[in-house]
Amino acid sequence: PRALQVFTTMRGRSVPPSSGTYHSLISALLTGGEWPTAEQLYSQAVQERAFPSFHKGPATVDLHEQPVDIAKFVVLMALRERVTARTATMSSQGFTIVTGWGRHSKEEAKLLPAVLSFVREELGMQVVYDASKNKGSFDVPASELTEAL
Repeated sequence: PRALQVFTTMRGRSVPPSSGTYHSLISALLTGGEWPTAEQLYSQAVQERAFPSFHKGPATVDLHEQPVDIAKFVVLMALRERVTARTATMSSQGFTIVTGWGRHSKEEAKLLPAVLSFVREELGMQVVYDASKNKGSFDVPASELTEAL
């Protein structure tokens, strides 16, 4: 796509891409069904620390203020990384996904229900969500992190 050409030109001219640039490009690639390229750019963005706020340790990803499409993509990538990097010390530790509960949304919360649905329905994983404990996050139990996604 044209956006990828502009991105390549920016890089060629030593213009560092911002997190917004990566967001826009990854979103366009996902919309166009170009997941492998989106995955490569995501990995590059993480390596370049353009997405420093997503990973809050090896077992937590924080999606506050992210667009729904990017948040779902980040969850998939983070869960894949978690399954791949799993070690004996991680075997009993689940994975926490922080979305916030919509306090800053103009209407009702969009991110939490969309990401919960994505993990439950599209990825087919069981989750632990207890709004009385923390209504802005949920956990994927360690038992769900056994297969590559």
